[in-house]
Amino acid sequence: MELQWQACNLCGADAPRLLYTIQEMSIRMCGKCGLVYVNPMPVAVNTESLYDAAYFDYYVMTAAINRRTYAGHLALIEKFALGKGRLLDVGCATGDFLDIAKSRGWEVSGVDISPAYADRIAKRLNVPITVGDFNKVHYPLESFDVVRMGDSIEHMLDPRGAVKKVFSILKPGGIGYVRTPDISHIMPRLVGKRWIQLKPFEHLYYFSRATMRRLLEEEGFYLLKMGSAGICCTLDMLRNRLEHYYNPRPLLKILDFFADTLRLGRARFYLDPLEEMQAVFQKPHHHDGLSVPEPMSCDYRKKTGC
Repeated sequence: MELQWQACNLCGADAPRLLYTIQEMSIRMCGKCGLVYVNPMPVAVNTESLYDAAYFDYYVMTAAINRRTYAGHLALIEKFALGKGRLLDVGCATGDFLDIAKSRGWEVSGVDISPAYADRIAKRLNVPITVGDFNKVHYPLESFDVVRMGDSIEHMLDPRGAVKKVFSILKPGGIGYVRTPDISHIMPRLVGKRWIQLKPFEHLYYFSRATMRRLLEEEGFYLLKMGSAGICCTLDMLRNRLEHYYNPRPLLKILDFFADTLRLGRARFYLDPLEEMQAVFQKPHHHDGLSVPEPMSCDYRKKTGC
């Protein structure tokens, strides 16, 4: 894999300090703006080795519960959207979010760097799916009412370019949504380099709320809402996640008792480990004097249906 030294994608500075070395890859923090990123960085994303069909096995296995999380994303977006129109899902994976959005009246399209599920999604939902790097795929200017980037911007070689592109393809007043790991919150501070989101071959960038806010606002967006982003979960999912990444034996014994002895493994609940953020943002209207919706209070847990 070819690596290349990169200046900061957010502010252009070129003197980052080393935070962690994981799997012989260096994760550094910009000394000027605080953006955390892999550096040196891969020159290109190796789609075949990273994002093959096996990569999506977990998404398929947990699809039923994940769909409740995605329904919450869409409910939040719909609080700010001007109406149901054209929606693009960037990093559409196995297509579950697209399926939900289509069933609720949106005209949907998807793009993903992996071809693993593209044909299956297109045939199952009868919607256009594009395979490729979002920054390189052509879309007409001002052609979407909503663009969602759910757990995808951290995988991109050029996140600023992606946000710039979202601005160009959104209609005036259109809504953007991003969900991504939040390196500034309590979980990464507590566990350090053992944080489960530190995957330097997959996750190339690690935003804080401050760096994400700066990126969105510098590219011309109004930030409407920013907060932590939890998930719908089951005891079995939580147990598998903890065992794989942290292996806290006393806690796992407690979960074993509830999941196996009491047979509550499939019990679902809302879990927010404070390790991911979500932001809703808006492209301004062309004309001065047209109103922009005020930031709204949204109880995300109620929106998920957990």
